[in-house]
Amino acid sequence: MSVPKELLESMLSAYMDDVLSPDERTRVEQMLAGDSSMRAQLEEMRTNRAALRQIHGMDSEYKLPDHFASSVIEATVERARREGLADEHPVMRLAEQPITHPSRSRSYAKVATAVAALAASIAIAVVAVRGTADPETVAQRPPSIPSQPNGDLSNTLLDPASLATSVDVAADRDMEASSESADPTALASSSDSTQPLQTDRSMESGPAIPDGNAIASASVAASQSEATRQSEAIRQSTPLAARAKSVVPVSAILVLEVRLTMSGVDSDAVSQAMELGGIEAVSRKAIDEDVVRFAKQSTQLPADELPSASVLYLQAPMKKLDRFINHLVADDKGVDSVRMSLATETPLVRLVNSIRAVDPTTIQSESSSWQLDAGQRGNRTLASHLSNRAFAGLDRNTARMGVVSSVGSASTSPSDDVPASILIVVR
Repeated sequence: MSVPKELLESMLSAYMDDVLSPDERTRVEQMLAGDSSMRAQLEEMRTNRAALRQIHGMDSEYKLPDHFASSVIEATVERARREGLADEHPVMRLAEQPITHPSRSRSYAKVATAVAALAASIAIAVVAVRGTADPETVAQRPPSIPSQPNGDLSNTLLDPASLATSVDVAADRDMEASSESADPTALASSSDSTQPLQTDRSMESGPAIPDGNAIASASVAASQSEATRQSEAIRQSTPLAARAKSVVPVSAILVLEVRLTMSGVDSDAVSQAMELGGIEAVSRKAIDEDVVRFAKQSTQLPADELPSASVLYLQAPMKKLDRFINHLVADDKGVDSVRMSLATETPLVRLVNSIRAVDPTTIQSESSSWQLDAGQRGNRTLASHLSNRAFAGLDRNTARMGVVSSVGSASTSPSDDVPASILIVVR
């Protein structure tokens, strides 16, 4: 009776490992004595096992040097510094963390602590994300207002802390109250209900006593109207800068390359397009030398051999920037071409965020522009670096689609006050 190959290999492997029972071992030895092919297979398996042990012994001679992981981390951080990564980058944060050399013995307590810390971090992140996504809630007025003896009802309704957030709610309630009071059906029903009171018997019994609920309703309506007027006055007197949204740092910047004709250079076509788009005149802004040094890394020619160019930074509402681009594209005489690209380099993004953070009270509807100044050579180097990327040409059809509105923001708000920023290379 022949034994299947898989079962035979398992039996011989267990025989070499000496893990068979006495009866099984006797059975295998009887089979080996009567089958020469089985003996040959056992000898081949022993040869293979010896070869594998020899290879394993050779590999044990090669080991990684001590503190290999820490040296790799240090080299990575050093390279990140040379390439100009931001300090907030996770790679740069590795330099601030102490490097611990793991012990060879297993520590299940450390593993459990790390897993618990990771789970807590994920839970905190989920709660934070859900908290920012919740819609803003407005406290509702209770259906009944408790009576306050010897107190001023207007003091309760005119809480200064709630005026700024309840302007629209109070105004809507005031309009609903006035519309209900002006309803002809309501007036007719109220006049019918008051007719039985106008009798001689009521006159004989003395003056009528007003209903307490009617007095409370009238007081509440008057207080609501007063609250609406005072809260509107506070809202009008609040500076626009205080109600402006904080400036959010950007992670990428839109880059335009504008090539002017000789006529466009003489007539200053870019300034004319800015004026037509409602963007303020250009003012100079000195830039950091680190940005120029970073730009030199991608520039092969010396600064003296680079063509002259200027770099502008524009910050304005999206629709104003779109109108500015439309005027550039439509200027056939002054503008030769307009191309668009995107820059995500850390030094450039850091430069843009520093310019945006100059005045934290700037409101969204403001528009301004700066001509970046790094000296004649620095300007040429920066312009060459910005132009050294893939561009997409713009024509009138693509410009009408709203270049900045479609690229610069993911907001679905129809307002034209959403701010955006672009860098312009003028040649």
